[in-house]
Amino acid sequence: MASKSNIFYLTDAGENGMTGRDEIGLIQDYCEYLENKFNDNLDKPNALFLFRETYDGISHVVWRVYDADKVDDILQKVIAEKGHPREFDYEMEYDEEWKLVEWYLQDFSKKNK
Repeated sequence: MASKSNIFYLTDAGENGMTGRDEIGLIQDYCEYLENKFNDNLDKPNALFLFRETYDGISHVVWRVYDADKVDDILQKVIAEKGHPREFDYEMEYDEEWKLVEWYLQDFSKKNK
């Protein structure tokens, strides 16, 4: 099991690094497109979208991936064909126990009580 993250470099970021509606829609639509490519077998999905965070002119998107090689092949093809709306980087890290995303998945409402 791996955590895979994409970092998209935004072109429509305001002073505070946040995106405008058009840029948000573009990134969201593209992430849905990638998710569909990662999960071509609906009986056994390969990737689970976890979260997207936007700051300082980037949008950081994280999935949990079962077959990392398959996702790597897809992303290498996308890069080679220049089939992406914004420049991006990606990385995959082995994370069987979900330690890399643990902070994002905690229940903050319980921490404030």
